[in-house]
Amino acid sequence: ETTLKMPEDKDCQFVVDILLYSSHGDPVLRSNVYTIIGNFITNILDKNLDYEKILAKNENVKDCLDFNLLVRHLCNGLQDEIHSVVKQTLAVWENCVNLVLPVIENEEVIDSILRVSYNKYWLVQIKYCDVITKIDLRLIENQDRAEIYRVSRLFVTYHFIRKFH
Repeated sequence: ETTLKMPEDKDCQFVVDILLYSSHGDPVLRSNVYTIIGNFITNILDKNLDYEKILAKNENVKDCLDFNLLVRHLCNGLQDEIHSVVKQTLAVWENCVNLVLPVIENEEVIDSILRVSYNKYWLVQIKYCDVITKIDLRLIENQDRAEIYRVSRLFVTYHFIRKFH
């Protein structure tokens, strides 16, 4: 439970309170938490909001809203044991991966995304293909670039064969 004063707007919910559900037993709830985290990150980066200013206004929850911690939450969603949670988290990454990569140490993100290739669920693999092919290779380090390029070529071939088969 947080020590935050409830907002005047009764429809408002603190992101920090929502993060408490990231390890909940209900996979739908976990998926929704990852979606909210992704939307929060995307809005901050896409609109060039001053994140430090946001944290300064919310000093008592600064640790919970740490950008790297939020990204780690999204990386954890990729390793969930429920395939629908992984698929939903991949959908989140599909929208924000190229926004996140330039502003963080990207090795953890790339490793987490690449580990999804071991997930054997067909729908997860399809969404994984979508994410891999969306990654802007100019944003990642050289050692990761070769692996992403190799995987991307496999998926481009796959989509080409699927289209004309």
